[in-house]
Amino acid sequence: MRKVIIEMYWDGEDNPSVRAPLGDFFGIGHATCKHFVSLPLSMVFGEKRGPKGPFAAAMNSYFPMPFGSGAVIKIINESESAIENLFYYIDYELTDEPLTDDVGRFHAQYNQENPCEKVVHDSDLVNPAPWDLPGINLTGDDNYVILDAEGKGHYVGCVPVEQRLPRRWPEHGLWDR
Repeated sequence: MRKVIIEMYWDGEDNPSVRAPLGDFFGIGHATCKHFVSLPLSMVFGEKRGPKGPFAAAMNSYFPMPFGSGAVIKIINESESAIENLFYYIDYELTDEPLTDDVGRFHAQYNQENPCEKVVHDSDLVNPAPWDLPGINLTGDDNYVILDAEGKGHYVGCVPVEQRLPRRWPEHGLWDR
Protein backbone atom coordinates (compact mmCIF):
# COMPACT_ATOMS: atom_id res chain seq x y z
CA MET A 1 0.00 0.00 0.00
CA ARG A 2 1.27 3.46 -0.90
CA LYS A 3 1.76 5.54 2.24
CA VAL A 4 3.30 8.94 1.39
CA ILE A 5 1.11 10.91 -1.01
CA ILE A 6 1.69 14.11 -2.99
CA GLU A 7 -1.30 16.34 -3.77
CA MET A 8 -1.36 19.53 -5.83
CA TYR A 9 -4.21 22.03 -6.08
CA TRP A 10 -4.39 24.93 -8.54
CA ASP A 11 -6.29 28.18 -8.03
CA GLY A 12 -8.44 27.21 -5.04
CA GLU A 13 -9.86 23.98 -6.48
CA ASP A 14 -11.51 21.54 -4.06
CA ASN A 15 -10.19 18.35 -5.67
CA PRO A 16 -6.49 17.86 -6.35
CA SER A 17 -5.16 18.01 -9.91
CA VAL A 18 -2.39 15.70 -8.75
CA ARG A 19 -2.77 12.86 -6.26
CA ALA A 20 -0.20 10.10 -6.38
CA PRO A 21 2.18 8.19 -4.17
CA LEU A 22 5.28 10.34 -3.81
CA GLY A 23 7.72 7.83 -5.26
CA ASP A 24 5.44 6.85 -8.13
CA PHE A 25 4.97 10.52 -9.07
CA PHE A 26 8.74 10.76 -9.56
CA GLY A 27 8.96 7.51 -11.54
CA ILE A 28 10.07 5.12 -8.79
CA GLY A 29 8.83 1.56 -9.26
CA HIS A 30 8.51 -0.89 -6.37
CA ALA A 31 9.88 1.75 -3.96
CA THR A 32 13.35 1.09 -5.36
CA CYS A 33 15.48 4.13 -6.12
CA LYS A 34 17.47 3.92 -9.34
CA HIS A 35 19.52 6.61 -11.03
CA PHE A 36 17.84 8.01 -14.16
CA VAL A 37 17.66 11.30 -15.99
CA SER A 38 14.99 12.37 -18.47
CA LEU A 39 13.75 15.74 -19.66
CA PRO A 40 10.79 16.05 -17.23
CA LEU A 41 11.92 13.80 -14.34
CA SER A 42 15.12 12.59 -12.76
CA MET A 43 16.41 10.75 -9.76
CA VAL A 44 19.97 11.03 -8.61
CA PHE A 45 20.87 8.21 -6.30
CA GLY A 46 23.99 8.35 -4.19
CA GLU A 47 25.70 7.02 -1.12
CA LYS A 48 24.28 7.39 2.38
CA ARG A 49 24.47 10.90 3.76
CA GLY A 50 23.37 11.86 7.24
CA PRO A 51 22.08 9.81 10.16
CA LYS A 52 18.40 9.56 9.16
CA GLY A 53 18.41 7.77 5.81
CA PRO A 54 19.93 4.69 4.22
CA PHE A 55 20.48 6.50 0.92
CA ALA A 56 20.53 9.93 -0.62
CA ALA A 57 17.98 10.01 -3.44
CA ALA A 58 17.12 13.33 -5.05
CA MET A 59 13.83 13.23 -6.98
CA ASN A 60 13.24 16.11 -9.40
CA SER A 61 10.31 17.21 -11.54
CA TYR A 62 10.84 19.82 -14.22
CA PHE A 63 7.26 19.89 -15.55
CA PRO A 64 5.83 23.40 -15.91
CA MET A 65 2.90 23.70 -13.50
CA PRO A 66 1.23 27.05 -14.23
CA PHE A 67 -1.37 28.50 -11.88
CA GLY A 68 -3.34 31.73 -11.84
CA SER A 69 -4.08 32.82 -8.28
CA GLY A 70 -2.45 30.17 -6.12
CA ALA A 71 -1.03 26.69 -5.72
CA VAL A 72 -1.08 24.29 -2.80
CA ILE A 73 1.31 21.32 -2.71
CA LYS A 74 0.91 18.79 0.09
CA ILE A 75 2.99 15.82 1.19
CA ILE A 76 0.70 13.55 3.21
CA ASN A 77 2.09 10.80 5.42
CA GLU A 78 -0.55 8.05 5.67
CA SER A 79 1.83 5.56 7.27
CA GLU A 80 2.26 4.78 10.94
CA SER A 81 5.95 5.78 10.78
CA ALA A 82 7.28 9.31 10.88
CA ILE A 83 9.06 10.78 7.88
CA GLU A 84 12.47 11.42 9.38
CA ASN A 85 14.30 13.01 6.47
CA LEU A 86 12.49 15.17 3.90
CA PHE A 87 14.03 18.07 2.05
CA TYR A 88 12.10 19.89 -0.64
CA TYR A 89 12.64 22.89 -2.85
CA ILE A 90 9.96 24.48 -5.02
CA ASP A 91 11.12 26.96 -7.61
CA TYR A 92 8.42 29.33 -8.87
CA GLU A 93 8.04 32.62 -10.68
CA LEU A 94 5.25 35.14 -10.14
CA THR A 95 4.27 37.48 -12.95
CA ASP A 96 1.99 40.50 -13.23
CA GLU A 97 0.40 39.21 -16.44
CA PRO A 98 -2.53 36.82 -16.04
CA LEU A 99 -2.36 33.44 -17.74
CA THR A 100 -3.99 33.25 -21.14
CA ASP A 101 -6.92 30.90 -21.73
CA ASP A 102 -4.80 28.48 -23.77
CA VAL A 103 -2.45 27.69 -20.85
CA GLY A 104 -3.42 24.35 -19.33
CA ARG A 105 -2.94 23.08 -15.81
CA PHE A 106 -0.74 20.15 -14.81
CA HIS A 107 -2.62 16.96 -13.89
CA ALA A 108 -1.37 13.54 -12.86
CA GLN A 109 -3.31 10.35 -12.13
CA TYR A 110 -2.22 7.24 -10.27
CA ASN A 111 -3.87 3.97 -11.22
CA GLN A 112 -3.31 0.53 -9.79
CA GLU A 113 -4.94 -2.81 -10.37
CA ASN A 114 -3.96 -5.54 -7.96
CA PRO A 115 -4.33 -8.24 -8.97
CA CYS A 116 -4.83 -7.69 -12.69
CA GLU A 117 -7.25 -10.05 -14.34
CA LYS A 118 -5.55 -12.53 -16.61
CA VAL A 119 -6.82 -12.38 -20.18
CA VAL A 120 -6.90 -15.77 -21.87
CA HIS A 121 -7.11 -15.99 -25.65
CA ASP A 122 -7.73 -19.13 -27.68
CA SER A 123 -4.60 -20.53 -29.28
CA ASP A 124 -3.74 -23.34 -31.66
CA LEU A 125 -0.34 -23.75 -30.00
CA VAL A 126 -0.04 -26.83 -27.80
CA ASN A 127 2.63 -25.56 -25.42
CA PRO A 128 3.16 -21.84 -26.17
CA ALA A 129 6.17 -19.97 -24.90
CA PRO A 130 5.47 -16.85 -22.78
CA TRP A 131 6.23 -14.60 -25.77
CA ASP A 132 3.79 -16.45 -28.09
CA LEU A 133 0.80 -14.14 -27.81
CA PRO A 134 -2.21 -15.53 -29.65
CA GLY A 135 -4.49 -13.33 -31.69
CA ILE A 136 -4.92 -9.58 -31.99
CA ASN A 137 -7.26 -7.59 -29.78
CA LEU A 138 -9.17 -5.46 -32.29
CA THR A 139 -11.88 -4.34 -29.84
CA GLY A 140 -9.82 -3.07 -26.92
CA ASP A 141 -11.80 -5.31 -24.55
CA ASP A 142 -9.94 -6.19 -21.34
CA ASN A 143 -7.16 -3.66 -21.99
CA TYR A 144 -5.68 -1.91 -18.95
CA VAL A 145 -6.70 1.75 -19.06
CA ILE A 146 -3.73 4.07 -18.51
CA LEU A 147 -5.55 7.39 -18.90
CA ASP A 148 -9.24 8.22 -18.72
CA ALA A 149 -9.59 11.96 -19.29
CA GLU A 150 -11.63 14.50 -21.21
CA GLY A 151 -10.77 17.92 -22.61
CA LYS A 152 -7.77 19.49 -24.23
CA GLY A 153 -4.26 18.66 -23.15
CA HIS A 154 -1.08 16.76 -23.84
CA TYR A 155 -0.49 13.21 -22.68
CA VAL A 156 3.14 13.08 -21.56
CA GLY A 157 3.49 9.44 -20.58
CA CYS A 158 3.44 6.95 -17.76
CA VAL A 159 5.72 4.71 -15.77
CA PRO A 160 4.27 1.20 -16.02
CA VAL A 161 5.45 -0.99 -13.17
CA GLU A 162 4.41 -4.59 -12.87
CA GLN A 163 5.18 -7.43 -10.55
CA ARG A 164 4.78 -10.90 -11.89
CA LEU A 165 4.43 -14.14 -10.07
CA PRO A 166 7.09 -16.74 -10.92
CA ARG A 167 6.48 -18.47 -14.24
CA ARG A 168 8.40 -21.00 -16.19
CA TRP A 169 11.77 -19.34 -16.75
CA PRO A 170 14.26 -22.21 -16.80
CA GLU A 171 17.21 -19.93 -17.60
CA HIS A 172 16.69 -18.25 -14.22
CA GLY A 173 15.72 -21.37 -12.28
CA LEU A 174 12.12 -20.31 -11.59
CA TRP A 175 9.26 -22.71 -12.20
CA ASP A 176 5.52 -22.61 -11.59
CA ARG A 177 4.53 -24.14 -8.30
